[in-house]
Amino acid sequence: TMSKQRLILDTEKLFSEQFMDPSTKAELIDLLEYLILATDMEKHQFFMDSFYKDTQDPENIAFLKRKKKSSSSASFRGFLRRTKTEMDERIPRTFLAMTIKLADIANVSRDFPDAKEWARRLSFEFEAMGVLETTNPNDLIAQQKQCEDPDLNDLGKFTVSFMGAFAVPMAETYEAVSKKASWFLLQEMQSNINMWLTVSNDAKAMLEDDDDDDLTEGG
Repeated sequence: TMSKQRLILDTEKLFSEQFMDPSTKAELIDLLEYLILATDMEKHQFFMDSFYKDTQDPENIAFLKRKKKSSSSASFRGFLRRTKTEMDERIPRTFLAMTIKLADIANVSRDFPDAKEWARRLSFEFEAMGVLETTNPNDLIAQQKQCEDPDLNDLGKFTVSFMGAFAVPMAETYEAVSKKASWFLLQEMQSNINMWLTVSNDAKAMLEDDDDDDLTEGG
């Protein structure tokens, strides 16, 4: 545990009644719990459906138009910026949740060497979970030290599958909030997908099979 001298933020003082009334504290804690839950992949579809539903709500559409018009950019930084006249206007928490979800899996859009290392370590976590059938962090960390490096073909297939099923659709849907952020994430993800295809024959074969299936389904 960090000493108070090294803390970036003294949360104990922040949450005290001196700085925050009980109702605001309760509301903030509820929001934080909601955002943390958004990173649970077992709840992924629920949050995706909730986000899409809120992007179709007329009030939220009007809210987004006002924000994009008042902001000098279409970035999420501009979206979060609050003017004095907007302080009472709440950002839908599903929009915040989708931002957290994208940040949680953003390693797939980093420079390829970093993205590959993240995928390697994630494979250790999944392997440990499968062996131990637990999500206890301490047990998983100990088990991961016994994992061997995954086969690059398998790693590429797993990562491209994950990106196609989760990361890319999330980035595409995020266009409703920020076109610039959506475009940037999709560009980086596609670049890494292309890199995975150069090092993983299994990933390449998987995508080719998917293309053949699409052609068959289309007649």
